[in-house]
Amino acid sequence: FDLDGEPLTAFNGGYAIFYKNYKYGVINTKGEVVLEPNDSIISEIPSQGLICFEGKDDLCGAMDIKGNVVVKPISTTSLYFEDNDCAIFRSRETGNYGVINKKNEIVIEPKYDELVYDGDYYWYNRTTYEKDENGYQERRTTTGWLTHDGKVAYESLKYVFPFYGSDITFFHHKSENDNTKSTMYINEDFELIGVDPNYMLLSPFVNGIALGYNEAEDYCALIDKNNINSINPEVCTAEGFHEVIPMYNSNFDDHDEIGKYAIYPWWGWKRH
Repeated sequence: FDLDGEPLTAFNGGYAIFYKNYKYGVINTKGEVVLEPNDSIISEIPSQGLICFEGKDDLCGAMDIKGNVVVKPISTTSLYFEDNDCAIFRSRETGNYGVINKKNEIVIEPKYDELVYDGDYYWYNRTTYEKDENGYQERRTTTGWLTHDGKVAYESLKYVFPFYGSDITFFHHKSENDNTKSTMYINEDFELIGVDPNYMLLSPFVNGIALGYNEAEDYCALIDKNNINSINPEVCTAEGFHEVIPMYNSNFDDHDEIGKYAIYPWWGWKRH
């Protein structure tokens, strides 16, 4: 279809954002304009039939495709509603993240430094300060998972990474004896299922493959989650690591083969 404007996002739930005259609007899959471009709509992809807009005090809320406000402006970051009809928001008052639903109800209070929708749970990272027995402030950082209604399902003093669609995740462990680092694997039941003393994982598992780094030998390798063995290692110094992502073995000349081993860096990992 012909569009009087520039398409800006992919279609999601039958709707997409387009750009015209320095403003954003909404179209359907037939190319019909369902919301005329205006100053309040922002470029976040539509989610669960809702459009993110910027309202009073530069806070983001959500409207339906008719322009009716569903969630009042509440967040300093854009709102993206997942299939549980909830979105993560950031409070201006606390600077932390919480969760709000389509009924404009806060279901998880904004008290988390990081919050990630992680399938059946929300992964979180939280720092608190508590007084020790001598009255001094003691910093305590935890990561873990919350149920969708905000109850703690698992908590760790280690920095455990989100699952990101895999059924295995991990945390790094540093030996007190020789300071060597290893990877500890846990499953969706939060059970420890394996230890890799040779490689620190540097990415989530994608189609069963993740990127690991051998600190002692100073090289990276692809890790197969089924046997936790390195496959097709390729030399790569730690200093140059970020410049070579995604990393492929030189034996992979065929693009179909390369596609099986695509690795995303952590900083680019949201909603790929």
